[in-house]
This record gives sequence, structure tokens and C-alpha cells, in this order.
Amino acid sequence: MSITLYTSGTTKAPKVIEHSWEYITDCAFYTIQEMDLTSESSVLDVFPSNTIAHWTISAFPAYLANAEYSCMKFDAKTYVENFTRIQPTHINLVPAHLPLLEAEPTFKDMDMSCVKYTTLGADNVTQDMINILQNKGATVMVWYGMTENPPPVMIGYGRPVFTKFNPAYDLTWTADNELIINGEGTQDIFKRNIDSRFDGSLEYDHRIQSDSGNSTWKNTF
Repeated sequence: MSITLYTSGTTKAPKVIEHSWEYITDCAFYTIQEMDLTSESSVLDVFPSNTIAHWTISAFPAYLANAEYSCMKFDAKTYVENFTRIQPTHINLVPAHLPLLEAEPTFKDMDMSCVKYTTLGADNVTQDMINILQNKGATVMVWYGMTENPPPVMIGYGRPVFTKFNPAYDLTWTADNELIINGEGTQDIFKRNIDSRFDGSLEYDHRIQSDSGNSTWKNTF
């Protein structure tokens, strides 16, 4: 049995994807372990129920972990109000949400120290973006690879530099430093701070992106 879902459309038109329930369940349990979701956790979600992120990193993992779960259509003012009322331990956002929050006056003094785990992804994540949330007390992680691949292929902890890699996937590079996952191109360019055994870290190459004049970050939600 399979389920048909969509990517979020954060960086381009949403695309249709199909995964088995076994795959979705494996993803959800990966998320539970990575985020340390428990019955004491509280998740504030903004992803619609027809998106892959809703099932693999927010709603379904929260359900399986018996965590408290709240979902809303994103609006900056309402988000601040709901956040303040719920005091979530886990939140999931994309970079496009951040300028909307910064433009909302009630966000200025918001305390986010209750947040133990924030996921940011679906577009190029910079340190400045991470700092917006970290400066308010939230713990922030950058996730990469959650549509075609079990979430996530890579994680960066507090920085847009990936240091945790999913061992189920073979990561290689072209001569132009495009990341290849299990033989399939991503169009994403990274700096490899690693040796031949893939020890070390991986960093999105902003210099190459700037030189090319294109944004190549893959829509991963």
C-alpha cells in the first residue's frame, strides 16, 4: 500500500511523490529517535496534511510518540500567539517563514527557549537564518534530503554545515562538486571538509552558487 503526497512548494511548484506506508513509518521512527520525541513533547506544525513533511517529520512522528500535536496554517501573528500559548518543544519551519516572523512586531520579544528541536530545510539555510531562532533560545538543526530519501540524508547541528550522514545512502561528487546520492544528481553544490573515507563535514558552497548566479538548493520538504 502506498500514499501519494506533495513537496511543500517552498522553492518551486509542488511535485507529486509516492511512498509506501512502510517507508513513511520508517521515516517517522527515524524522526522520533533523532528528535527525542516522547509523550512529554509538544509539536507545533505548519505543514499541510498532503505534504511529505507532515507525515515524516511532524504529525505522524508526533502521533507515534504520543506527543501533543498542534497544526496551523502559517500566519506570522497567529504563529506567535499559538507558540506563546502552546510553548512547543519541537517546531518545523522553512527559510521563507523567517522574514515573515521578523516583520511581525510581536515576534521581537518572543522567548523560544522551550524549543528543544527546530528543523530548517527546503531551501538554502544560512547561519543568519539559524541565528534568528537561536538568539531567541531555540535549538536549531538543518535537515537535507527528505523527499526522495528517508529524512534526512544529512543534518547540521546549529550550523549550515552537515556533520551527521545517513549511512543508508552513498554520497559521491562530480568534478564540479555536485552532490550525488545513490547515483542520482541533486544539482546541489557543496564544499567537502572530509577525507577519502567521508570523515568530516559537508558545507553548502555559497561561493559557487554566487558565481553561477543560480540557486541550486533542492526542494527537500
